[in-house]
Amino acid sequence: MRSFILSCLLAVLAVCCLAVPSRAAMVPMTTSTLTTESETVIIGKVMEVKSSWDLDHKTIVTRASIKVKEVVRGSVESDQVEVEYEGGIADHKMLMVADSPKFETGDMVLVFLKPATSALGGYAYEVAGLAQGVYTIGEDGIANKGGYTVVKKRTMGLATADGGQAAGDGMDNDIPVGDLVEKIKAVK
Repeated sequence: MRSFILSCLLAVLAVCCLAVPSRAAMVPMTTSTLTTESETVIIGKVMEVKSSWDLDHKTIVTRASIKVKEVVRGSVESDQVEVEYEGGIADHKMLMVADSPKFETGDMVLVFLKPATSALGGYAYEVAGLAQGVYTIGEDGIANKGGYTVVKKRTMGLATADGGQAAGDGMDNDIPVGDLVEKIKAVK
């Protein structure tokens, strides 16, 4: 009887593990990959961030309005773009989504974008690479990835999640925005 119960528990555990969505683990993306997977790359100022229920009232979606200061790659039809992602707070309920991009009103950002159908109706962009596709630009002109930690490789196979630029892997963090823009423009 014990082995039957254990077998049932293992079967349930196996089914639960298979049900985890493939985006549960974030795959590190280089600047080149982010660039090729996006249609548009912009630098802009986050003007407003607002969360609400989607049209079906099944999930909470956040929309960030970004005033475009510079189009680095691709094109936009307006000087303001709308970016949507899952997660946020609506009607005193919170939805947290791992690896989802985050925006703060007033921040200057560099964002890798691809077109999407809005969960709130109409048209919006989504961020290519989830949280990896958003850089916050500090007053010092340094572009920093927030919400995603780059793992540095250490000798003896040890790793630490202390941020910074991972050597030799093509991922950029804490980089002058001008250097990042040059890398993006160089991608064919």
